[in-house]
Amino acid sequence: MHEIAKYYKEAISSLNILENVEPTLVVVSIEELETGASGRYVSSINTLYVANNLRKATKKKTIEHELTHWQDAQKFKEKYGYVDDYSLIEYMKKIGKKELDANGIDQYYLSEISNYARLTYALSRYDETYVEYRLKKRGVL
Repeated sequence: MHEIAKYYKEAISSLNILENVEPTLVVVSIEELETGASGRYVSSINTLYVANNLRKATKKKTIEHELTHWQDAQKFKEKYGYVDDYSLIEYMKKIGKKELDANGIDQYYLSEISNYARLTYALSRYDETYVEYRLKKRGVL
């Protein structure tokens, strides 16, 4: 737990996220996430979940990944005045696909980003692929 909290605070600081708006961090078992994912951000309750039994590098990447979803949620909320998980995901799928296409990112380039990027692109989850692309650009991956 202490290590996750440390990485979380480091990421909050590096992303210039103000303490009064940061998401609540909840550390859970991977079984509690139900999807097999290592983390999840729930915009409707501004909560970031991270699995407790991850390797060090995976903890850092997961926190950065989920905080990028948080940033997307904040931009959505500023634009539309509210945020809910379904609307945010659908919106970011469209934005993600547009941005990936504009940057020449297709199924042939994805293995250079991450296996998760390749998988989510194949499933048309461009919101997830776009997060991975931005993490790669920031040097997190």
